[in-house]
Amino acid sequence: MKTAELTRNSSDNMKGRVVNLDREGIRRQWHPSAERVGTEDLTVTRQDIRFETVAPGRVLIEVTVRNRGDISSKPTQAFLRSAPLGAFLPWTPLTEVGVPSILPGGEHVVKVNAQYGSGNTGQEAALSLVRAWESRDLPRLVPSSVSGLRGEEIWLGNVYIHLRGAQGERHIAGRRRARAGVKNRACFHVGDGSSDQYDFNPLVRGTGLSTDWNIELTRLGGGDLSRPMCHGDVLLSFTPSGVDANATLEVHVTRRSTKKTAVVEFEVATR
Repeated sequence: MKTAELTRNSSDNMKGRVVNLDREGIRRQWHPSAERVGTEDLTVTRQDIRFETVAPGRVLIEVTVRNRGDISSKPTQAFLRSAPLGAFLPWTPLTEVGVPSILPGGEHVVKVNAQYGSGNTGQEAALSLVRAWESRDLPRLVPSSVSGLRGEEIWLGNVYIHLRGAQGERHIAGRRRARAGVKNRACFHVGDGSSDQYDFNPLVRGTGLSTDWNIELTRLGGGDLSRPMCHGDVLLSFTPSGVDANATLEVHVTRRSTKKTAVVEFEVATR
């Protein structure tokens, strides 16, 4: 083959490649989904989960879902569950909520109205008709039998959320009142029925060192907390310092078999 023919053939091949590239560029321009570069990254932290009793028997749950990826997330479903206040307890399905597409670096707040209460006490009975009207068709939270500390009637417990690629949970007793200078008590549950051992690490945030509050953890009814348990109640005792303070007591509970840690929180005001 002559040099002129080789040159002409090479030129024709390059033209063909340019045409193909142009067509591919047009295809991508009109069909962006043809090439999906990057990934979505949905996240939910413990602090992103909030719930508040807005009326007797009614709780507003808000969960902030963030997309830390570099592309918009696809619409998905979020599944919520609840449990009494404690660590490593069985979860009970609560409700399912749709989550729209979230832009890269953006967020979406999932909001759920729920109800609680067993209707056994006189106060519950007096409010039953009002709740039946106000809370009609709302999902029901798992009742919490946790006692201790003072405060208005609010739901104390655990909330768990799971959606595509992300999950989070929070265990908290909010807006509790304690007396400074004297011993206060509260309890929470630990264990899902399977025998395991747990380590407990308490601390205080928003005030001085945890030793200032003289925190003690014991097994309700007696027994060593370091011994295996299937399910038990843990008694939290603490003596706040004599100054007015808003603090959060955290008990970090680590399950030895899995090394996973759950944090049980008590929001306390000593005023």
